[in-house]
Amino acid sequence: MLTDDKNYTSLISSYKEALAVLGAELLEIGCFDYQKAPVQLYGTIMGNGPTKVLITSGIHGEERAGPYGLLEFIKSDIQKYLDRFTFHIIPVINPIGFEKSERFGSSGMDINRLFDMPQTSPEVKITRNFLHHLQFQLFIDLHEDSDSDHVYLYESGDGLNDDLILAEDLNFLSLISKRGIGINQEPFIYGAVSRNGIVYKGYQTPGKSGEQIDGTIADYLLTSKRVIRAITLETPGKIEFNSRVRVQKDFLNFILAPK
Repeated sequence: MLTDDKNYTSLISSYKEALAVLGAELLEIGCFDYQKAPVQLYGTIMGNGPTKVLITSGIHGEERAGPYGLLEFIKSDIQKYLDRFTFHIIPVINPIGFEKSERFGSSGMDINRLFDMPQTSPEVKITRNFLHHLQFQLFIDLHEDSDSDHVYLYESGDGLNDDLILAEDLNFLSLISKRGIGINQEPFIYGAVSRNGIVYKGYQTPGKSGEQIDGTIADYLLTSKRVIRAITLETPGKIEFNSRVRVQKDFLNFILAPK
């Protein structure tokens, strides 16, 4: 039974221990000052497979199941994928928000709206530097909707135009539904078209046109052509913590498993 520990240093120590078992390291990818104290961001690169995958979590500090679900995935499952994938992982993009259990980062702003800004927060600068010149076939971003008791997904990039990918998304949501966790069936989620729990990122409400660019890390990666497909999981913040963590872990296995 996991505990929702809000101590960033403790969580990073757990990641380091889990990676050491696999012969990998969690390395500092950048540092910035916050209230006269240094704050480190960490990342890892592991695996030697031909398909390059980026996984991030913890960009919103109150969305806590993502970092813990990713940790559980590394502990128990990632080893079986290391021959097929090369992983770049940033477990917590927003350590200040994580410690405070709040959405915003060191700048007092939503980090996931700042990736398209030249002058931006230190967390975004560090993340962009880590990803500089890299390209991925797949980007997985682990989120939660703190105000929801339903699961949903964002698909963008090639995932929007591939019926097989969308069918797989629906299979995952069906699996979660069978556990008694609700799926968001609203036709629009935060203004974007949604069908059966899949938000079609890039399509806006009727009467609007054009690509929906909002400064998220997914938009940054897609518009800079660093990634082909981006998928974001939103687990429901209103259900029990360990259930959310399990959904996050199972989601990673489902997306990465051979089809």
